[in-house]
Amino acid sequence: PVFFFTSAGTFIFGICTSLSRSFVEFLCFRCAVGIFLGGNLPIDVSIFLEWTPTKWRDKGSIFLTGWSIVGTLFANLLGSFLLQHHQVENKPNELMSTNWRWFVVCLSLPSL
Repeated sequence: PVFFFTSAGTFIFGICTSLSRSFVEFLCFRCAVGIFLGGNLPIDVSIFLEWTPTKWRDKGSIFLTGWSIVGTLFANLLGSFLLQHHQVENKPNELMSTNWRWFVVCLSLPSL
């Protein structure tokens, strides 16, 4: 139940971050995401290593860390694709402000 609770909290507050209307709301929602994510990390490692046979635990923890690196690379590639600077028509000095919202939504989906 705790793993589900922390994953659901990460997802819900991640989506709320993308819907934030002010910088204060953005900071509050990101803080909540950090709290739930910080609660999730030790739980998922504990569950993973608890169900892994004893002779495979060292390799399993390395495997789990490797997938963390893959997730980081994916987030960087997604960010470089979604957060490109697009100019608004007829206003060359203004940038579109909605791409970061889609980026946050895409990063929240894996916790669903």
